[in-house]
Amino acid sequence: MMAVLRLTDFRFGFELLRRGIVAWRRRPRLMLIGLVPALLVATAFVVLLAWALPRTYDFAQWVTPFANDWALMWRDALRLTVGFSAALALAVFCLLSFVALTLNVGGPFYQHIWRATEQELGTLPDSERALSTADSLRDTFRLLLSSLQTSVLALLIGLIPLVGVPAAGVFSAVRGTKALALELTAFAGEPRGLSLAQRRLLLAQRPTLAGACAFPVYLAFLVPVLGVLVMPSAVVTGTHLILEVLGETQPTADETSETLLDGKDLESIPKGENPDDA
Repeated sequence: MMAVLRLTDFRFGFELLRRGIVAWRRRPRLMLIGLVPALLVATAFVVLLAWALPRTYDFAQWVTPFANDWALMWRDALRLTVGFSAALALAVFCLLSFVALTLNVGGPFYQHIWRATEQELGTLPDSERALSTADSLRDTFRLLLSSLQTSVLALLIGLIPLVGVPAAGVFSAVRGTKALALELTAFAGEPRGLSLAQRRLLLAQRPTLAGACAFPVYLAFLVPVLGVLVMPSAVVTGTHLILEVLGETQPTADETSETLLDGKDLESIPKGENPDDA
C-alpha cells in the first residue's frame, strides 16, 4: 500500500510541475515579468562563477602545501580532486542560494504570480496571516545557511578518492531538492502563517510528492538559462504543492496542526526551530 501511495505521489508531483509550465499559456505577460528578477540574480551568479571557477586549482594548491614534495602524479591527482570538489561546492551554493535570493529580490513579482494562481483555484486565503519581517528574514538566513552547509559537506565528500565527486553530486541533489521544495512553498505558506520549520514538517509527510515536484526544477537550475525560464513556473508549482499537502479542507496552520504525523503540533514548534529537533 505504501509503495502504491508513493508511486501515486511521484506521478502527481510531475502533474503539479506540468501545471506550473502550463501557466505560461494562461498568463504569459505575468510569467514573463517573473523572469526579470531571476535574470538579474542569475547574471550575478554567472559572473561570480566565471571569476571563481578558473581559480579553483589555485585554491587547491593553497590548501595543499604539504603535497609540494609529493610525486607529480599524486600531487596533481590530489589537487585536481580538491579543485573539482571546490568547483562543485561553489556551484551547489550558487544553485541553492539562487532561489532564495531570487524570491526575495523579486518578491512583488512572484507574489502576483502566486496570487493569480490561488485566485484561479479559488483558494486565496480570506485573511492573510503573513509572517513578520523578522521571521521572513530569519527563514531566508536559515536557507542560505543551509545552502552553505550543503556546499561545505559536498566539498568534504568530494575529497573521498574515486567515488567522492559523484557521491557529492548525489548528496547535493538530494539536499538541494528538499531545499527547493521548502523555498518554493513560501509564497502560499506564509499567508497561512506557516513558517519554514512548519513547511518542512508538512512536506516531510509527502516526500515523494515534494521530490517529484522539486527535483526536475533542481536539474533545470543546473543550466543558468533554463533556471531563469523555469523560475516563474516553479512558483506556480510550489503553490500547487503546498495546497495539495495541506488539503482543501485544511488551508491554515491551525487546522493542519491536528492532522500531522506522530501527533506533532505545528503551533508547538517555534517558528525558527528545526522540526527534526522537536
